[in-house]
Amino acid sequence: MGRILKYLFYLVILGAFGIVVYAYVGPHLGEDFSRPQQEIRQKVTLDAE
Repeated sequence: MGRILKYLFYLVILGAFGIVVYAYVGPHLGEDFSRPQQEIRQKVTLDAE
């Protein structure tokens, strides 16, 4: 049981490291992580009583 948990822990650490590396290397590989830009207009009523 302890060996399984140890390997699972190593797998989680390796997966987290892989995600961090992909976040840094992804833009160089052509991935675009930015959100689509769009203008949002919303009417605001001031001093509404």
